Amino acid sequence: MVLSIIAIISGIAVLSLRGNEPDTLAEQEAQRLYQLMQLASDTAAIKNRQYGIRFNQGGYQFYQLDQKQIWQNSRQKYLKSHKYKTELETRLRINGILVDTDESELNKAMDKKKLKPQIMLLSDGEIIPDFELTLINPATDTEFTIKPGDMTLLDFHKETLDENN
Repeated sequence: MVLSIIAIISGIAVLSLRGNEPDTLAEQEAQRLYQLMQLASDTAAIKNRQYGIRFNQGGYQFYQLDQKQIWQNSRQKYLKSHKYKTELETRLRINGILVDTDESELNKAMDKKKLKPQIMLLSDGEIIPDFELTLINPATDTEFTIKPGDMTLLDFHKETLDENN
């Protein structure tokens, strides 16, 4: 378990050293998120804590459940709020239903402290609810999809859309 956390953190460090082309940045962002979600799941199991993540069109925020059963911004060094370094469209499906990730109206209407994660990474290794997250690079029509895996914790898939199909 500790080795997997070290490997994930090393992978994040390597991703930060790569180029600044739009497609490279988009893939780095998607890979970073994928690895951080795995790190959050491993950390939840090791520390017997519950973590969550909430997505918006500009990035994401990690949360952790405190002793009073209230979702707070994560205090873990790597599991913080993150804004994408390139333009990406976020498309999130939960239990097969498309979720609106444009929170500008929601943020105006609600206290940010009442926002809850859309996906929870639990201490027993479970990730709920069932989801499919797709990050789309509009400049290249490349999609990066993260979802629960059949044989692994999470699956990561890259696909470039072909306009001829």
